[in-house]
Amino acid sequence: MLKANKIIFTAWIVLLLAVPVKSENPAITSMRILVEGDAEPEYGYVYEFDDILKENAISITDIFEDIADVDVVTKGLPELQNNVKFNEGTYEQTGVLFEGIKMNNPQTGHYNFDIPITLLDIGRIDVVNNASLLAGSGGFSGLINIKTPQISEAKSKLVTGYGTYNTFYYGARLVKSIGKKSGINVSGEKSNSDGYHKGTDYDRFTGFMKYEKKGSFNIMAGYGEKDYGAYDFYTPGKGNASREKIKMFFSILDWNALKDVRIKAHISTHHDTFVLDSDVDESSPSYYKNEHDTFVWSTEAVYKWLINTKNRILIKYMYDVDSIESSNLGNHNRHRNTGLVTGFFNFAKIININLNLGAEKYIENENYDIMPSGTLSIAAIKDFNIYGSYSHAIRYPNYTELYYSGGGSIGNPDLLAERTHVFDGGIKMNIDKAKINVSGFYRANYDLIDWAKDLITDSDFQTQNIGEVNVIGMTAGIHMPVDNMDVKVNYTYLDSYRSKDYISKYGLAYLRNKLSVVADIEILTIGIRFKYIYKKYIKREEPLHAFDLSVTRDLSKWSRATIKIKNMLNTYYEEIEGIPAPGRFIIGSVEAGF
Repeated sequence: MLKANKIIFTAWIVLLLAVPVKSENPAITSMRILVEGDAEPEYGYVYEFDDILKENAISITDIFEDIADVDVVTKGLPELQNNVKFNEGTYEQTGVLFEGIKMNNPQTGHYNFDIPITLLDIGRIDVVNNASLLAGSGGFSGLINIKTPQISEAKSKLVTGYGTYNTFYYGARLVKSIGKKSGINVSGEKSNSDGYHKGTDYDRFTGFMKYEKKGSFNIMAGYGEKDYGAYDFYTPGKGNASREKIKMFFSILDWNALKDVRIKAHISTHHDTFVLDSDVDESSPSYYKNEHDTFVWSTEAVYKWLINTKNRILIKYMYDVDSIESSNLGNHNRHRNTGLVTGFFNFAKIININLNLGAEKYIENENYDIMPSGTLSIAAIKDFNIYGSYSHAIRYPNYTELYYSGGGSIGNPDLLAERTHVFDGGIKMNIDKAKINVSGFYRANYDLIDWAKDLITDSDFQTQNIGEVNVIGMTAGIHMPVDNMDVKVNYTYLDSYRSKDYISKYGLAYLRNKLSVVADIEILTIGIRFKYIYKKYIKREEPLHAFDLSVTRDLSKWSRATIKIKNMLNTYYEEIEGIPAPGRFIIGSVEAGF
């Protein structure tokens, strides 16, 4: 394998350093921090198309893993399963949206990023790095909204790549304009790998389609399949060669019904077959096979009232149904109503106020949950902004937390919803070319849900409302463009207090410190991205030092070659102790656009 890696690396370096050709790619726009959005609650970070292009991502989470208050924990290779956590929250508490529609899987948060879209179809990612009401409940500790580019901005493309562990990647996108305002985009990608460890191989396919009539409506649909080894994904340290096969589908209609009214409808399905230990005979109790089918249907209507150019009010109503048919969890369904009123107001050109009030209720519950939030931002001095905010958010338990039984884990049908009150504030300022931000937050959590047991001798983990967890944190960052170099440095410190000590199934693997450094350098026609991430978890002696490198070379006006190295120093580090981690991963690719 080492010899093969050397051959791959040498071949791609030769290709990258071929005869220089003038680059026609647009300038890279760095991550920026926004105070308010156009017609939505404010985003903390925005990654636009050129940011995404420069990352040369091999998974969606690659794109935003450098955010200091985000913890991306990868199980297996990046294609398989990614858990995303904000500010010492859990992956279940992260809201995942696609085109503004909540895509959180009702079975388990492990599948939240099982959205069948190709990497070629990601045009922008918006990140809210604290509690958000953008999609009602679910954005408990943070939120990620993935968007596709408009047809007029997309290009047809072919991509092929090969990497370590005998990893193959093929992708294609065809874009066709229909008249002046309409167009269609059809794309697909295929990837497979032998894996870096027993039970970490995978084979996956994704297909995606989008029809757009500008200013009128969009229709989108995606289908995906994954077959992968999930070695100890859910039983850390037990040596189970688990395996999962997943099929997923979604369809979205986004319609500007009237001038100020927008309607969205969405359906999604997710089927998974899980085997606890594929090494044993099917007659063995440890083989343990489960099958789950989930279905989600949702619709929403948004009315936008433009009071004037600086002040506006949004009124949103959402109704959704989710259901599951499972060999383990049983058959269940839930119906939910959500209302949200959002106001953006500006006073004296220097004061911005955002007020939100949400109300949400499962029909099966007796009462509505009320969720208020607000932000005050003052920019009295040029290039200097000070802000503060408050949010109250909730998260309802998913079907696995409620009903699962087996493999040493037991659900709890009497779980209460998690609740939090979040206070945060900070400053953002520009000094010459440098953009600086410093912020802090305090989050008071109640009835948090975790797989827990009180004594090491207890046989099973059970989901519990574990009580109060108070979290405090501070983040500081600087973005400095210098000549042909662009540098971003971000740091986060977190600390917490828990009202109850317990043993967690996945370990209390919360971040204490995270530092990220991203440097983009352009030398002649070669683009280089260097990324360093430092993580220090509580109750862990050793920190993680991750060094990544990406080198891109334009071969012509319509093609480019890339080599990307993840974990350059080949450091072995289990972010979840007991789940095998990959070593150095190298992948080279060639892309042609037309």
